[in-house]
Amino acid sequence: MKNGKKIKSDLVILGTGIRPNTELATQHDDLKINRRNYGIEVNAFLAVNKFPNVFVAGDCASYPYWVNGQHIRTEHYNNAIK
Repeated sequence: MKNGKKIKSDLVILGTGIRPNTELATQHDDLKINRRNYGIEVNAFLAVNKFPNVFVAGDCASYPYWVNGQHIRTEHYNNAIK
């Protein structure tokens, strides 16, 4: 992080591209891929519903939009950073 703070993790996956690569997620039956926007469905805190300690961030995350509750994907760095 810019402020020098470190966050412990066992694994970090960085994905870049035009359409999110959800191939890894499709190999796991407990991860749901949103067929409309190709994102990995998560809750409002970007956590995977069946695995509350697993988070998905960036443009591969399909999260409920606070206005209407429909899942959206934000193709912007804000989702990954903030």
